[in-house]
Amino acid sequence: MEAKGQGNAGQIRINTQTLTIADGASINSFTRGQGNAGNIVIEASDRVSLVNAIGGIDSSVTRRGVGQGGNIVVRTAVLSLSEGSSITSNTNGQGNAGSIVIETNALVIEKAPTQNTLPVYGAILSNTSRQGNAGDVVIYARDSIFLDNGLISSDVLDGGSRSDLKGVGRGGDVRITTGSLKLTNRSQLLATSSGQGSAGNLTIEARDGIELDDSSLTTSISKLNGSASIGSAGDINITGRSLVLTNGGNLLAVSAGQGNAGNITIKVQDHIVLEGGENQRFTGIASSMLPGGVGQGGNIQLTSGSLVLANGGLISSATSGQGNAGNITIQTNWLDLNGASQSGSLVGIVSVATSESKGNAGNIDIMANSVAVTNGGVVAASTNAQGQAGNVTLQVRDRLLLSGVSPKGQRSAISSETEKNGTGSAGNITIVNPKTIRIENGAGIFVGSQGIGQAGNIRLAAEALSVDRGFISAETTSTNGGNIRLDVTDAIVLRNGSFLSTSAGTAQAGGNGGNITINTSAIVASARENSDIRANAFTGSGGNVRIQAEGIFGIQSRSQPTPESDITASSQLGVQGEVAINQPDVQPAQGLLELPTTPIDASNQIAQTCANRTADRPIGEFNITGRGNLPPSPIDPLTGTPILSPLATLDPTTASYPNSPSSLSRIGAKTPPPARAEWRSQPPIIEAQGWIKTAEGDHPGCPGSRSHTHSSIDRSPVSLHPNFNHQESYEQTPKQQTNDSLCDANGDRHLAMRDTGINTTCNRIAIKCVITRSTSSNTL
Repeated sequence: MEAKGQGNAGQIRINTQTLTIADGASINSFTRGQGNAGNIVIEASDRVSLVNAIGGIDSSVTRRGVGQGGNIVVRTAVLSLSEGSSITSNTNGQGNAGSIVIETNALVIEKAPTQNTLPVYGAILSNTSRQGNAGDVVIYARDSIFLDNGLISSDVLDGGSRSDLKGVGRGGDVRITTGSLKLTNRSQLLATSSGQGSAGNLTIEARDGIELDDSSLTTSISKLNGSASIGSAGDINITGRSLVLTNGGNLLAVSAGQGNAGNITIKVQDHIVLEGGENQRFTGIASSMLPGGVGQGGNIQLTSGSLVLANGGLISSATSGQGNAGNITIQTNWLDLNGASQSGSLVGIVSVATSESKGNAGNIDIMANSVAVTNGGVVAASTNAQGQAGNVTLQVRDRLLLSGVSPKGQRSAISSETEKNGTGSAGNITIVNPKTIRIENGAGIFVGSQGIGQAGNIRLAAEALSVDRGFISAETTSTNGGNIRLDVTDAIVLRNGSFLSTSAGTAQAGGNGGNITINTSAIVASARENSDIRANAFTGSGGNVRIQAEGIFGIQSRSQPTPESDITASSQLGVQGEVAINQPDVQPAQGLLELPTTPIDASNQIAQTCANRTADRPIGEFNITGRGNLPPSPIDPLTGTPILSPLATLDPTTASYPNSPSSLSRIGAKTPPPARAEWRSQPPIIEAQGWIKTAEGDHPGCPGSRSHTHSSIDRSPVSLHPNFNHQESYEQTPKQQTNDSLCDANGDRHLAMRDTGINTTCNRIAIKCVITRSTSSNTL
C-alpha cells in the first residue's frame, strides 16, 4: 500500500521444497497509506535459507502508514539465517505490528561476518517505534534452536533524539517451544521497552535443556537519553530438563523506568548451573530496580533437582531505585555455592538495597535437602541505605555445610547485615530442620550492623552443631547486639577459637549486648582453644546468656574474657550481664564408682547352708561353671560344653537317673543323688523331724516316703536307688505291709530340694535310721 493510498495490501504465499533469499534480496509486505499490510506465508518441505539478507522477510507499517502490520508465517524442516539476515515485523506508523510465527524442526541463526566492526545480528524481530503494539514472536522448533550471535526480540522502541520516533504501546511476547535451546557468542532473547509501554513476557519451554554461553535473556524497562519509560518489564518463565549459564550467560528482569521489574520463574527437572568465566561478565540470574527506576523489583523463583553456582555465578535481587528489591525463593535437592572464583567475583545468592535506593532488600528463602557454601560463597541480604535488609530462611532436611574463604578473602557465610552507611535494620536469619550443621575454616553465620541500624536475630534448630574455626554472630559496632537462639537436640561442639557472640560496641562504642539462649544436650569445647560464648558490651550493658544443657564440658562461665574457653556477659564500662546455666541435678560426671582391679572369687560369696529352725549346717553345693557358652572376651574362642548335673523332674514317666547308660555316657559316673519322681506341691518340703511307724506301716515323720506291699513269698530286698546298697528284711507274715525308708546301707537319710531356678542343691542330710523287725514301731 503506497502513500496516501487506501485499502489493504495483498498476501504473499510461497509453497516450495527449498527457498533461499540471499545477497540483499527480500520478501516484503507493508502499508504506507491507510490500510493493513498483507500477511506473508512460506511453506517449504525441505529448507528456508536467508544469507546476507537484512530485512529478507519483512511486514511493516511505515512512518505515514495507518493500519495493522501483516503476520509472517514460516513452516519448514530447517530455517537458517546467516550473515546478518533477518525476519522482521514492525510498526513505524499508527498501528500494531504483525506477529511472527515459525514452525520448524531446527532453527539456526549464525554469526555475522568477522570483518564487520559492529555486531550485526541475524535476527527475528517484532517492534513498535510509534503508536502501536509490537507483535508476538512465536517459535515451535521440534528438535533444536541454535543462535550464534543471533537475536530474537519483541520491543517498544525509542528513537532517541528523534522526537517523532517514540514507541507508545505494548511490547509483544516471545514464546519458544523446542527440544533444546543453545545461545552463544552474545546472542540475545529480548522483550523490552524503552518507550511508553510495558515490555512483553519471555517464555521458553525446552524439553531437553537450555544453554546460554556469553548470551542473555532479558526483559526490561529502560531509560534512553534521560527519558524514562513508563510501564513494567515483562516476566521470564522457563521450564525444561536443565539450565546452564556460563561465561557471562545471564537472565535479567530489570527496570530503570517508571514501572516494576519482571519476575523470573524457572522450573527444571535436573540441574541449574551458573558458572562464570574469564571474561568477567555477569553470569547469573538477576531482578533489579536500576538507578532512576520507580517501582518494585521482580521476584526470583527457582525449582530444580540441583543448583550449582561457581566461579562468579550469582543470583541477585537488588534495588538502586525507589522501590523494594524482589524476593528470592529456591527449592532444590542439592544447593552448592562454591566461591573459588578465578576473577574474584562474588559467588552466591544475594538481595541488596544499595546506597542509592529508597527501599528494602528482598527476602531469601531456601528449601533443600543439603546445602554447601564453600570457598567464599555467600547467602546474603544487606542494606546500605535507609531501607531494611531482607530476612534469610533456610529449611534444610539433611546437611548444612559452611566452609572456607575465597582467594580474595571473602568468608563463606549466611548473613543479613546493615552496612557502614546504612540506617535501616538488618534482617533475621532462621535455619531449621537440618540433621547436622558444620561451620568451619573461617566461615560463619551472622547478622549485624556496621552502621546505625539495628542488628537482626539468629534462630537455629538442628540435631547437631559443630563449629571449628567458625562463628555465629549478631555483633554491632555501635547499636544493640542481636539475639541468638540455638535449639540443638544432640550436642554443640566448639573448636579452635570458634565463638557464639552477640557483643555490642565492637568499635568501642555504645549498645547493649544481645541475648544468647541455648537448649541442647551438651556443650563441648576444649578448655585451651579459646572458644567462647559471649554477650559482651563496651559502654552499654552486657547481654544475658541462658543455657539449658545436660552437660557442659571444657568451657566455663567467667566474669571477663580470658585466653581459655569462656562464657561471658561482661561490659568494660557498663553493667555486667547475666549468665544462667540450668543443668540436671545429677550430672553425668558425678556419682561414678571406680571398679575394683582385683577379681573377686564368687565361690565364697554364696551361703552354703539351707535355713533351719534350729541351726544352719552345711547341707548343699554350688557349682560355678563360668560364662557358659559365651567366650571370656570377644576375641577368645568359645569354650567347651560345661559339665552340668541334670536337674530333677517332677514327671515320673520322664525321670532319668545319672547312672543310666545314656546319662553316664553324657556326663560321667560321678553325679549327685537323684531326685524323687513324686513331689507334692503342698505343703512345701521340710526336713524330717522324727520317725514313727504306725500299725498300718506308715512313716509320717518322713515326708515324701512311699509304701511297698510285699507278699509272704516276696523276700527279695528292695532297692530304692541304684546307688544305694539298701536292704531290709521282713517277717514272714502273709500280706504284711511295711514302708521302705530312704536310707542307704550306712543308714544315711537322703532328700532332694526342688529346683527353684538357682544353682543351689541341698542333697545330703545326715540322719541315722534304725529299723527293727518289730511290726509295731520303728525308732529313730
